Amino acid sequence: MENLIFKTKALFDEVWHNGFAVVDFTSPQFISKARIAEKYFLSHNRNPHAHFDSLTVDNPALTAQIHTMLVAAFEQDVNRFFYNYKLPVCMLLSKKPGSDSGISMHQDPSLLRQEDQEQHLGIWTPLVDTDQQNGSMRVISGSHRFFPPIQALSLPPVFDKIRNELEEFATPINLKVGQALIFDNRILHSSFANNSILQRTAAIIRITHNCAQYINFHFRADADQIDVTHHSDDFYLAHSYKQFRSIYPSLNQIVETFSYEPEFINLHQFKEKVKLYV
Repeated sequence: MENLIFKTKALFDEVWHNGFAVVDFTSPQFISKARIAEKYFLSHNRNPHAHFDSLTVDNPALTAQIHTMLVAAFEQDVNRFFYNYKLPVCMLLSKKPGSDSGISMHQDPSLLRQEDQEQHLGIWTPLVDTDQQNGSMRVISGSHRFFPPIQALSLPPVFDKIRNELEEFATPINLKVGQALIFDNRILHSSFANNSILQRTAAIIRITHNCAQYINFHFRADADQIDVTHHSDDFYLAHSYKQFRSIYPSLNQIVETFSYEPEFINLHQFKEKVKLYV
């Protein structure tokens, strides 16, 4: 993979090899700005779930407002690490205290047609110190290179049948306020439940190369086929989550079609990949 957006080769190499890196990202001044966005979000959120975020609230105006506030808070920090980039969405993810607030093992969907050749990253920075008590992130090192570079909300994950067993391979990433986890969207990750007495919120910044053409995969299980559509830079901000997850494109929106039959991986095959890539 070519380095398209990292300012330093060392950080690019670390993220390419491990799928993630921990950096000293921001300052108290900008965390304070993000906490203003958090207060605004929590006061407007109507999502009753134990964990919720500003992208999936099905309110594009609120999603866009939080995005704008987080860009204002963190743009200077992003500029220290990256160049030639654009931000498809910046969001807040919050966990209420409770044993049902954990997030199972998953990959984040990419907006790129060839995600093994371009960078689609997440920058995850908490607004409070995180540990295993309040729901720190967990990652499986190297797992961004385990699977074919095709994933989307409409596709069944190839690891779906062993999702729970994968937790044994994950490493907790405990962060202090001001630190960030920079990660490849393809990396397998999860997070603990928030078993503290306080709400735990983190900001998540999505970042790609500024010339990236955003796409979406639409899987047709009845035909073992994927239809590809192009999308504008503000795709996440101009549509509700329900729209871009469930509405199927019209024929004139489809720019490519190819055959695809999911091949689910078993635990033995996964362990072989760990030996190969980690």
